[in-house]
Amino acid sequence: MITASEPIMGSRRRRISSGFVTMTVLLIAVFAFVGAITLLGVSQSQVRASTRSQDRMMGLVLAEAGIDDAVTQFTSNPDFTGNSGTLYEDPGTKTKVFGTYQTTVTTIDDLKRKITSTGTNPNGTSSQAIAIITIDTRALGSAAIMANGPIDVSGTMYVNSTPTLDLHISHVYANGNVAMGGSSFVDGYLAAAGTVVGTAYYPSESGVPPYPYPSAATTNKWRTEWIAAAQAGGTINNNVKTSTTITAPKYINGDITLNNSEAVVLTGPGVIYVNGNVNLTAQARLTNGATLVVSGTVTQGGQAVYTMTAGTLPTPTMVVYGTGYSATSDVIQLAGGSVGNQQGIVYAVNGSIKVAGGSTFVGALVAGGAGSHVSANGGYTHLFPENMASSVVFPTAASVTGITEL
Repeated sequence: MITASEPIMGSRRRRISSGFVTMTVLLIAVFAFVGAITLLGVSQSQVRASTRSQDRMMGLVLAEAGIDDAVTQFTSNPDFTGNSGTLYEDPGTKTKVFGTYQTTVTTIDDLKRKITSTGTNPNGTSSQAIAIITIDTRALGSAAIMANGPIDVSGTMYVNSTPTLDLHISHVYANGNVAMGGSSFVDGYLAAAGTVVGTAYYPSESGVPPYPYPSAATTNKWRTEWIAAAQAGGTINNNVKTSTTITAPKYINGDITLNNSEAVVLTGPGVIYVNGNVNLTAQARLTNGATLVVSGTVTQGGQAVYTMTAGTLPTPTMVVYGTGYSATSDVIQLAGGSVGNQQGIVYAVNGSIKVAGGSTFVGALVAGGAGSHVSANGGYTHLFPENMASSVVFPTAASVTGITEL
């Protein structure tokens, strides 16, 4: 009886064993499938995370390019309000867009700005960075004679420090060449972006970095602001040609033309804008205690005197635009026996400056237009005082003092 049941039991055991094997295989397949799905999900997540990280980094590169552009813009324009730009993989042909940036500017104070820059990738993703910018400025009159072009002396020019001649602060700088004839001497540095021929207290320097001057955007902004400030104090609608006192702010819609012994005094802590020319001859005298802005030209000859109100700080400054003239035209001429016997800063925005005929000037001469020159012939003496400080300042650079990536 027992023997007869053994084949049946064996077959049953084989079927059970086969079922276990099948189940095991199915479970392994299920686990393998689940594992594969899990690994695929993890891999896709990693790819997405890597893509997001790459997009963020590329967006930040674009945002920082916008910040770099803003720093460059502020060097010439302190009123820069932001702009947009495109970066290319091949800038030469402007092909293969790398991305774009958009910057906006918020004013913190006179010398600080907040730059918000958004960099956008070609796929539309973007990143943002915020930077704090500090604007560096300089005041006019930091040297005795300065030109955004050459300085030419065909006679003899003495540039001395005052009140004593051993201060060695009467520097001369040119963004072109300097050629000083005769026995000319500079009691300070004599330097040029070009070449230097001349003698100074310190060794002369050629090939120095060009000195920065106010940009056209800056000087145009000044003109608009000065006109508005002057007109707020009233307008004189005729030429000034007799002795008088004019209190700033004031807008003169005409010339200042003084002959013989006429004397005009400009006073007050404001702007006097002359929408014309200034001409001084014979024994005429113009005493300036304000910021004097001249749209046209300034000519001083004979024994006329352009002088400053003693003890006025900041140093009274005369800004001459030379409207309609080229950079090489002499828009400021100090000739004959003309004498400036007080401190003063004279700045030619668009033209050049010429001194001649035994004249003397005390203060700073600045020819700021690109290619403008300062020239002298005959005997010329220039005295540069201590503590020259003009109220007219301009931006020369900008720097990032802090940056945050969002």
